[in-house]
Amino acid sequence: MDRPSPLPAHADVRDALIVAVRAGVPVLLWGPPGEGKSRSVETLAEAMGWHSETVVGSIREASDFAGLPERTPEGIVLHAPRWAHRCAAADRAILFLDELTTATPPVQAAMLRVVLDREVGDLRLPETVSIVAAANPPDQAADGYELAPPLANRFCHLWFQADLDVWAEGLVDDWSTPIEIRVRAEAEESDRDAVRARWNQDITRFLRDHPSAFRTEVTAETGSGAWASPRTWHLAARLGAEADLAGVGPSVTALLLAGTVGEGMALEFLDHRERQLDYRSLRVLVEDDQVPFPPGLDVLWVPTALDHMVELVTSDLDRERWNRTVIRMVQAANLYGADVALEPVRRLLELRDPYWPLPAELERFGATLDQVGE
Repeated sequence: MDRPSPLPAHADVRDALIVAVRAGVPVLLWGPPGEGKSRSVETLAEAMGWHSETVVGSIREASDFAGLPERTPEGIVLHAPRWAHRCAAADRAILFLDELTTATPPVQAAMLRVVLDREVGDLRLPETVSIVAAANPPDQAADGYELAPPLANRFCHLWFQADLDVWAEGLVDDWSTPIEIRVRAEAEESDRDAVRARWNQDITRFLRDHPSAFRTEVTAETGSGAWASPRTWHLAARLGAEADLAGVGPSVTALLLAGTVGEGMALEFLDHRERQLDYRSLRVLVEDDQVPFPPGLDVLWVPTALDHMVELVTSDLDRERWNRTVIRMVQAANLYGADVALEPVRRLLELRDPYWPLPAELERFGATLDQVGE
């Protein structure tokens, strides 16, 4: 992963790490040697009240992750090491996989199963264990290897570099001052479900509008970092929702999305999302035809908004909602031009009960009425 320019604020990286750890999304901290990545993760776990377990990949064998095999009367058993059992026994734990890029390819392959399936030998790590890894860029690591793309694609990638002010304060008080946890306490599951649903809709809407963003080509330059794939878009949706629930700022959300789908793709999505109506606002527009369209709505997104309004009516069809939505289409035509509403009006007419009278406002769409035999 290349060093970003400019570097993200140290506090933002820490907040992003907390959000990802709480969400259970594996994080990979990139940074030069000697920046204190290991100590920072251990201190953060202590401040959160979580157990932490550090496993250094460069001094481990593949069996330390795949399990030590033993032949038994029941078959081959793969024994997990003690560090895995300690993680599993803790209430909440961070498994810290250090020096990832100095691990040999066979060890990386064994670690892939831990990150992907949360399995160490025959032991399955519970959801209470979150995975954080650290790596030096291969050109700065002793006997460094490029991170294998299948392993890289499981992580949210964050660049970590020590902040002078934070480091100086720690040196003065011998790092005795606890880290301040700035993010909100973890949300209720019902709140999380609602926010996740909204983020899933936003990302789905973006990808339908920009299908080429669904996946990006993996190259030698990008393969060790973040890039867009079906998996990382799913991770981005989870992290975006957790960022909202944690109450962090937009810079932290941007870091989390860039760490999963890449910086360029994250910025494109965030720009698209900012221009859109919130899905809840669309429901308000359907339920009350006196509420004005938001000012400054990007005309390029208006057809998508009208399509979603039709979907809302389709899911709960009655005469009054149908009639209000028709009036909305006329309002949109007056604001943005008749062309944007032609297709949604046609779909609404197909939904109409034959006994429902046609609103007078539909005179504007005479051609569309003719197409459906009215």
